Amino acid sequence: MSESIGFTEEETKAAAKSAEFDADRQSQLRDDFVSTFSTAPGERVFEHLYVSCRQNKPTYSKGQDVTHTAYLEGRRSVVLEIMAFLTLDDMTIIDRARNRALANRR
Repeated sequence: MSESIGFTEEETKAAAKSAEFDADRQSQLRDDFVSTFSTAPGERVFEHLYVSCRQNKPTYSKGQDVTHTAYLEGRRSVVLEIMAFLTLDDMTIIDRARNRALANRR
């Protein structure tokens, strides 16, 4: 019985329902990320974010102010969040962006 651990049956049911809603929302959000970044414009935007948010560079440099490092890490986390929604099957998007970014550096 759930009441023995401090939760009423209603609270347990409400939590389960909320978890189902969150799972549905996460699934829809993932689909949105994939459909957004699977298009040619989406790939270009991802490439821009990949480079400008320093996904391909260290965020720390010796002698750098720690607040600047934290700022750069915050920007980098944007790309990491996008990448977390994409599966290995979607890595084509990331590979294309990375390859274009590397080609542009030459």
